[in-house]
Amino acid sequence: MRTVKFGQTIDGGIVITLGFMDCVHIGHRELIGAAQRAADGFNKSCGGAAVKTAAFTFCDNPFMVLKKDILPVYDFETRVGLLETDYVVYAEFDAAFAAMSGEAFLDKLFLSADIKAVVVGSDYRFSANAACGIAELKEYLSKRGASLIVADTVTSGGVKAASSDIRRYLADGDVRSANTLLGSHYRASGTVVKGTHTGTALGFPTANVLHKTGLVRLKPGVYLTRTTVDGQDFGSVTNAGSRPTFDTASPYIYETYIDGFCGDLYGKYIEIQFIGRIRDIEKFENKDALIKRLEEDKQFIKK
Repeated sequence: MRTVKFGQTIDGGIVITLGFMDCVHIGHRELIGAAQRAADGFNKSCGGAAVKTAAFTFCDNPFMVLKKDILPVYDFETRVGLLETDYVVYAEFDAAFAAMSGEAFLDKLFLSADIKAVVVGSDYRFSANAACGIAELKEYLSKRGASLIVADTVTSGGVKAASSDIRRYLADGDVRSANTLLGSHYRASGTVVKGTHTGTALGFPTANVLHKTGLVRLKPGVYLTRTTVDGQDFGSVTNAGSRPTFDTASPYIYETYIDGFCGDLYGKYIEIQFIGRIRDIEKFENKDALIKRLEEDKQFIKK
């Protein structure tokens, strides 16, 4: 995969999906699948593999410029890792981009690549004040000789997959429902920072990763997780939030006990995938009560 700034040139033909894709949920994955099928069709017709896939997204949070109190599920780096396309075309959503007309946006997009087809969802909107939709896009593409593919709406339990529902599930701590709509486990990642060594003293050494500013927060609690270290997966238990027993003023942090791992994690980049919620965060009267509870939490890994 290659990341390309909006306006930079891409050699060869592409099929591109358009949208923010702030969490790459099952609906977004359908867009990517439709793009891949279209690219395969073009390549089959010409007997080669020249046409590639691309996904358009933003490297920042458009909602800040739009003055909406909405936080993305994932940061740009995480989304790039989930977008299974040959290219990721990214733009900064600033005041100038927000004021761009639909035609100006598409003109700049087409100047940068030989676009064979554009894939969008049925509710896709673009341009200043979201003034343009499917009809305007179809008219523009017909003049360019490019195809428009409107991907099927993806539902779960009869409800359309939506980022807003995923945010709500995460705020409620319902990671299982969020994972169903994501099509993968909700994840948090970052570089392990030094803590107070309290976990080590209790016999439960933990890897501490700070929550990334500007992203939605998972409801504080203890979760069953899977943690990736240097490409290897381990069963784990993660305390997301504060540490009330020992540090009432602690920031929101992911404190993860990694079962079966031995070694120094400080400075390493790890990824934590959330599988299910175990319990709320508790404040214990003494360390013995905490150790007993941690032993109980640890059993969820084995189950």
